[in-house]
Order: sequence, then structure tokens, then C-alpha cells
Amino acid sequence: MIKPLTPLNENVRLETLRSFDILDTAQEAVFDSITKLAALILEVPICLISLVDENRQWFKSHHGLEATETPRDISFCGHAINQTEIFSVEDSSLDERFKDNPLVLGNPRVVFYAGAPLITNNGIPIGTLCIIDHKPRVLTSEQAEKLKILGDQVMYMIQAQVEIKKKEQAHELLTKLSENLPGFIYTYQAYPDGKSSFPYSSNSICEIYEFSPDEVKADASKVLQRIHPDDLENVLATIQLSAKELSKWTCDYRVILPTLGEKWLRGSANPEKANDGSILWHGYISDITEQKKQEEVVIHSLKMATLGEMAAGIAHEINNPLTIIKSTSQLINASIKRREFNEEKLLKNFDKIDQTTERISKIIKGLRFFSGQSRDELTKIESIQPIIEDTISLCLEKFKVNNVELRCIYPKDLHTVLISCRAVEISQVILNLLNNAFDAIESFENKWVELEVFIKRETIQISVKDCGNGISTEELSKILKPFYTTKSAGKGTGLGLSISQRIIETHNGKIWVDMECKNTRFLVELPKIIG
Repeated sequence: MIKPLTPLNENVRLETLRSFDILDTAQEAVFDSITKLAALILEVPICLISLVDENRQWFKSHHGLEATETPRDISFCGHAINQTEIFSVEDSSLDERFKDNPLVLGNPRVVFYAGAPLITNNGIPIGTLCIIDHKPRVLTSEQAEKLKILGDQVMYMIQAQVEIKKKEQAHELLTKLSENLPGFIYTYQAYPDGKSSFPYSSNSICEIYEFSPDEVKADASKVLQRIHPDDLENVLATIQLSAKELSKWTCDYRVILPTLGEKWLRGSANPEKANDGSILWHGYISDITEQKKQEEVVIHSLKMATLGEMAAGIAHEINNPLTIIKSTSQLINASIKRREFNEEKLLKNFDKIDQTTERISKIIKGLRFFSGQSRDELTKIESIQPIIEDTISLCLEKFKVNNVELRCIYPKDLHTVLISCRAVEISQVILNLLNNAFDAIESFENKWVELEVFIKRETIQISVKDCGNGISTEELSKILKPFYTTKSAGKGTGLGLSISQRIIETHNGKIWVDMECKNTRFLVELPKIIG
């Protein structure tokens, strides 16, 4: 008898075998059905799924044999794993390697043997699917092909079980982790025919929507019905836009729940297109009701403080045109009384009054727009140009009175650029940057601030630059943090830039300092609507 050789990669082979965690596990019908099928097709009494361990060959399935393992040093399979093709012994009694083997001389009286190596995707042999007969026989090429196909199926199932176990473990870990989060993890699926579902959602969905995962697994329409009627259109619009562009979905919206009433939620998800044409979003939804309340108090207070800082300028901005209207109307009145009026001059004076009235109207419109509460404001598709122009109207006079040149540079086609936003919040960011620039250059002689807009392929950039000498590296690390300010006492809260950053990030944009510019320059980038 000749003992089987030990493979050169034995350590790796044993490590690979044990990684499948299959040794000494219970019999399984799925494997037993293959050994039974192989025995029937190839007309043999014994068929085994044999896994070659360090000192034994252990049988995951053993059709026609009672034993569950035998020593490796007398095994036929120990020889088979050293080959990549089927290993066949037609008559062991005539084979020098096996004629005095205990498995040949005694039970199970192995005379004929054929083994198809079970080789992993990495090319590592871990065992065989083997057939045994008590009499000599020749394995035909057709029978060898059948045995190989069945062996490949065994290897596929072993590897598939490992993947299933990994997924189950990952799912279990994900479930445990998600139970400690203040929201729920989910996969949302929208089909071309309009149907939608939540193939996966963590148990915390019960606290967010008051539905169990099973209740929405096949039909997401129940969830949509709980979205606030005033917010539903925007939620659906942002989902459609995300599906069209396969871009990240983010949205703040309200829901009305049977038990908990009205709540604010924040959703975020990344989409991918499935083979069936549906779109899958993998994301996270959290309850931001308290956060929303706190943020709105701070944001509104900051807006009022900003308006307070501009009060003198705004009063002057309104008083000037009122003085113009009054003096012009007095001239018209006097000329009419003297009956010495010139029709052409009269019309010009009326035009002057009309234009001045329009100027006041624009200022009041800007004030109303900016000071309005944004808590219930929805994300809408807006033109960026009127947002910028209405904002500038609020601080224009302040800049003029203090001899600060305000330069505004727009592309000609700016009116065509649309963004998905909460307009008041974008206005607040722009106004905050302009006011910061104004305050920072107070001691300069030739003072100027420049607002410039750049239209990029997928985004729009708003640049606010002033005549200052830039921001130091030390200040850069602090400037966006809450309560940090370089202004003198009583002139700032230190919240403006941190809140601006939060606002821009919730709009999927970014705000940063251009450190390459010799002057002080802030840049705001927002995604634009394409299509």
C-alpha cells in the first residue's frame, strides 16, 4: 500500500477547508440527494461527499455506507485531491497502491473508485465527490463528465452556504446595530409601473412611521400616506429627481402619525438601478423634530440680529426714495397750481415716482422674504437669480452709506439656472457672508466686496470676496465652529458661519474658504437642476 502524498499547499488547504465550517456538521438533505442521484445515474452502490481533513476523510454525505469517516493515510480521496481531474482506479486488487489497503481487503471492499476533486474558486482542493463499486469497472468519458458536473454542484452548494451564513451574520449584526440608532436603516424600491416597497427596514421603522418592517415590505404606499399633505409633492419630486439622475436623495419633511402626531423627519439615501429597471435606495431616516425646533429658534434669532445690524441702512434705503417721492410730488403740485407745467417734464416726474415706488417695493419684498419663518418652508425648485437680487437689496444702502463698493458679477444666463432649495435659507447664507465681509474690512481705506456667480456643469458657485488679506491657517480650523468670532464684543454671535455651513450641507452643497486667493474669499457650491 502506498500512502497518499501531502499536497504542497497543505496548510492553506486545511485552513480553506475549515473556513467553510462544515466538518462534523449534521447530514443535510440537499447533499444526500446528490450522492443518491450520482449512485443512480452511475449505477454504483456507494457514493460519498468526502472532505479530507488533517488525519481523516470525513463524509458530509454517505450513500450506501454506514461509516462517517476513515483514516486519511488509507484513503483513496487523499490521492484524488492531488489531481485537478477525476482520479479513477478500475481494479484496486491489481493496483500496487491499493491492493493491500484495509478498505480493499475489508469493508467497504473498494474495488472500483472514481473521485471528482472538490476545488474552490481559489483553486484549493478540499475533498471529492466519489463513487465506489465492489467489482472492477471502467469509467467512460460520459460517466466522468456526469461525475464532474455533480461534483461542481457540490462545491457550489458548499460555497453558497458560506455566503448565506455571511449574509445572515451581517444581517444579524446590522439589526443589532440599527436597534441602537435614533432612526431606521432601509432599502426603498420603486418600480417602473409606479409600485414601491421597502425590501428591508430595521425594526426602528416602528418608531418613525408606526409600521412594522413586514407591513411595508411589499407595499410602501402606506408610508407615503403618512407624509404631511403639504410636503408629499416635494418628497415625491425629490425622489423622482434622484431616480432620474441617480444622485443622492436628501429631504426634510413632516409626517402625521396616528399616535405621535406630527413629526419632522430627515431622509438620506444613495440610489442604484436594478436589472429589472427598478431603482433601489439604500439609506437612513431619522426623527429631527426636536433638532428642527432648536435650529429654527437659533436661525430665526440670527436673522433678526442680522436685520438689526442692517436697520440703519434699511431705514436710510427707504427714507431716501420717500424723500424723492415727496419732493417730486411737491414739484408737480406746485407746477399744476401755477399752471406752468410742461407735459414732458410732468411725465418724467411721474416716471420718477413710479420707479422710486418700485424701489421701495423691492426693499419691502426682500425684508418680508428674509424675515419670514422658514420652519415650514419646503424645498422647492427656484431660480437662483431673484434669491441673490432680493438679498442684495437688503444691504445695498448699508454698503453705500459706509463707502463700501459692492460689485455684483453675474453670467448673462443666470436667470435660467434652477436649484432645489429653501430660498430663505440660501438668502440667509448669502446675506451672512456679505455682512461678514462688510465687518471684516471696516478699517480699510478703499473698501470693496465682490459677489460673483459661476455656472458649472453640474453646480453653481457663489463667490463672496473682499479686500481683506485672507484668513490664517489657525483661524481656518476654527472659523466654521459655533460661537467662534473675530468680531469685537457685541458685534457677532459666532454662529453665522456654522449655521451657514449646516444650511448648505442640508442642500447637498458645500462652503469653504479659498486659501489660494490673496484676498478673503468664501465659496458656496450648490447642485443645480440639470435637464
